Amino acid sequence: MSSIEGQEKIDHYDIIIAGAGIAGTLAVNRLFQTLDGVKILILEKGQKAGGRALSYEGSNDFWGYGLNFLSTEVLDYISHSYSIEPELQFDESLRERSLKTGAILAGGKLNQFSIAHCFSPEGAKALGGNAAVREWPKVDSLLGADEDHDKASFAKMWKEGKKNPASTVLEHYSSFCGLTDLWKSSPRAVYERAQYFQSGLHTGPWNKVIEQLLSFPDMNQSVQVELSCRIIDANYNDESWSLTTEKGVFSAKTLLIAQSPWETIEWLDRSSCPLPVLQAALKTKPTSVVTLSTQPKNMDSIDDFIYLPAEEVMIIKTSEDVITFQSVIDYESSLNAPAVLKAVKRLKRARKKLEKFNPDLMSEKEHLALVPIAWSQSTHISERKIQQALSKTEKYQLDHLSFCGDSYGDHYCPDVNLLKSLTSACSALSASFKQSESKE
Repeated sequence: MSSIEGQEKIDHYDIIIAGAGIAGTLAVNRLFQTLDGVKILILEKGQKAGGRALSYEGSNDFWGYGLNFLSTEVLDYISHSYSIEPELQFDESLRERSLKTGAILAGGKLNQFSIAHCFSPEGAKALGGNAAVREWPKVDSLLGADEDHDKASFAKMWKEGKKNPASTVLEHYSSFCGLTDLWKSSPRAVYERAQYFQSGLHTGPWNKVIEQLLSFPDMNQSVQVELSCRIIDANYNDESWSLTTEKGVFSAKTLLIAQSPWETIEWLDRSSCPLPVLQAALKTKPTSVVTLSTQPKNMDSIDDFIYLPAEEVMIIKTSEDVITFQSVIDYESSLNAPAVLKAVKRLKRARKKLEKFNPDLMSEKEHLALVPIAWSQSTHISERKIQQALSKTEKYQLDHLSFCGDSYGDHYCPDVNLLKSLTSACSALSASFKQSESKE
């Protein structure tokens, strides 16, 4: 599919899916199962399908990004996809690999707590002591689903001052929920992210699951996957999309984009981009994450999650043999080399502190990564109206162009947006193709 003797080869498909992360992978699987005889091409710029959910593979020293968390709702969706194919069976043991135990590493001591009770007096005590516990009811009064809590920033509604022990604890908690600035976020954003974090995030070797989802029986007859294939340009003419990529030119009647708005506008002409998606890309900011992954010699003694307040670094057991240190920074900072370097230094200091506390966790290997779009749903109250526009799927799910992923929606829990947009995009495409068949 690459250029042959200077001449580009053009291949025609019914649907092209841009992006083979979790959203794109589930989309191609669902469309394959619901549309008979439809030819689908999925394009992925990375070396593997799976996007941010990829985990460590020791066989080829592939590290992933240390962001391989899936909610129970996404696991249920994947399990349902498997249930349609009698020859395949979903590995239910993956449900057991969830973040359960947490700890705070401060002053050379570990204060342990249950992640299910992280945003409770128990968690507040582990991080801030009795003073934080006494003030915690005031936090509870703010963190709720009340609509009024979605119309003002946390700083505007918090009357106790930023030095209040409870707000200090909450500021630390917000960093590992993808909030770079608690005070500009709405209380509802904090509440929904907290619920997401406590609901049971599952880590595991999703690489194998993703490979299976893209290789169901008979799928190779109608679905083609092109890896290491970055899209350069896209044009819509004569009721057909033409995509220029690093591996040639591909065309299709319909384009499904399973990428964030910020990635999409790098190659999609702005005149073709629906207004809500374009506004999201130009007027909102995602959250970036710098990660440092290591492979310790002994993992038995480590909690699923450890937080170091002094460095604002979280340490997560991302697989059976890898731990990942994460530092959350805002998107604009991730474009600034000095800011990224500072985050890397925090990660390395956190690693030394953990290894000093527990020498069994020393590792000779390490892998650094910058993920510019780790949390795509902005929590800034000033950007709320743009996000709410993305909840109205009819504005961006068109006959010839659709979008899905955790960026598209107004919920602060990314997996809620992912599943909702995935369902609406696939339904719109299915309806469009069935209508075309009936006309023929």
